[in-house]
Amino acid sequence: MPNVNLQNSVDFNGQKFYVGLDAHKKSWAVTIRSMGIEVGRFTQPPSAATLVAHLRKNYPGGQYFSAYEAGFCGTGIHELLCSLGITNILIHAADIPATDKQKKNKTDLHDSRFIAERLEKGGFERDLCTDQRTAGTTKFVPS
Repeated sequence: MPNVNLQNSVDFNGQKFYVGLDAHKKSWAVTIRSMGIEVGRFTQPPSAATLVAHLRKNYPGGQYFSAYEAGFCGTGIHELLCSLGITNILIHAADIPATDKQKKNKTDLHDSRFIAERLEKGGFERDLCTDQRTAGTTKFVPS
């Protein structure tokens, strides 16, 4: 009897994935959304390379967009993500509106989920810092 390999490869060519990050020194909370659905949510070590490897392994061929709140981490994560091919947006904490309920139930995974949802809806200003000499701001609207 012949040996048959029934494994199909998955290709997300051109599909958009929106990644919300809540970045901290020891770990990152990550939420991934696509086509209005949350497709992943997890905590990982603080590494842009690990995140990009996860995205490329699990969602090959996709277009990846991410956002995180630039607090203590500054722009280092942004520059790493951009250098690895991710379109990233730095956001200010004040740009993340929160209800009283959200403030009382604040967790890293809730924050990453909110950032991913808002990113997917085009609700953040996009920081074009791929080249520090030409940095500017424009409205980010997913197409």
